[in-house]
Amino acid sequence: MKILIYGDRGLIGSELRRRLSKDKRFELAPIKHLRWYDGASNYDLFGCRAKLKNEVDVTSKGILYTIKNRWGSDFVIINCAGIEGKERCDNNMEEAFNTNLGGVSNLIDFVRNSDVKLIHFSTTEMHRPHGFANSSRNEAIKEDSLIWPKSYYAKTNVIADKLIKASLPKEKYMILKPGLTYGQFPDDNYSLITKIIERIFLQEYQKVEFKEKLYIPINPLYQKDYLAVEHLVSMIMHILEFPDNCWGKEMFLSKNDSRPFVNYLNIIRTVMKVGNIENYINFDSENDILGKHSVISNKFNKIFPGYRINKAAMDDASSINYVYKSVMEYYTDNYMEKLKQ
Repeated sequence: MKILIYGDRGLIGSELRRRLSKDKRFELAPIKHLRWYDGASNYDLFGCRAKLKNEVDVTSKGILYTIKNRWGSDFVIINCAGIEGKERCDNNMEEAFNTNLGGVSNLIDFVRNSDVKLIHFSTTEMHRPHGFANSSRNEAIKEDSLIWPKSYYAKTNVIADKLIKASLPKEKYMILKPGLTYGQFPDDNYSLITKIIERIFLQEYQKVEFKEKLYIPINPLYQKDYLAVEHLVSMIMHILEFPDNCWGKEMFLSKNDSRPFVNYLNIIRTVMKVGNIENYINFDSENDILGKHSVISNKFNKIFPGYRINKAAMDDASSINYVYKSVMEYYTDNYMEKLKQ
């Protein structure tokens, strides 16, 4: 299978590219990241150097036709590109609109007029469980749960999903919706788990002083379903290995093992060997827009009944320790050296 990844410098895309590049069953589009003196992102595409504003720019149509002319049209686009997170989208609405909607529109036009297929990454954040207004219930979110987006990020994804389903035949697309995902720093610099680890490390071990605690709009007692990116990508690799029954589907991807967010905090505290987490964080329970966010990947489980997430995926301590080490390595090797200069 020939694959072009959009958003291959983000959390999911970078891990997916790393794994696919080591698997001889898959051929990745020969795109090389380059750096010019001005620090801008540049690409060498089939020997043709091009300067783009971001990565392989999902808002640019021209790059797709360059790839088609040089590589043929028998390939799959995996679209991991997107402006994510409530705060970033709210502060950059035009960029979020152009990427999350305009970019998807470009991909739809290209896929519709070629033999290319599209795997699009969306989000479970647009869904709410039936009866979610009842705070005493812990009902899980499933693929057929209510669509009730509260953030601009979720709203753009709702529209993008509808565009894909309305514009493409089922045999040419699949929509994957991961639950809450976290991973190593700096590929992941926006998930709550990684943000918390980064703040504690800087404050506790590098003695960086902050004027305010880290603001986290979450109720730590509410159920959340977090999955480390390396285990999420294992599920994606399984789909790519056996894609035939997945085309035309919208599928949740999770480990089906939600727990109160405070449980993750306790793991962070143990791994990092610190005291009260609230010394570093200001929790805002009233503005937890996701509420109780337990995710069940029913369709994936039905299509792949024999698939089981390995025990390591269920051990959040090992994954959180992996994130902690990535934060230590990043700041020790980069940030602190810059401060000395």
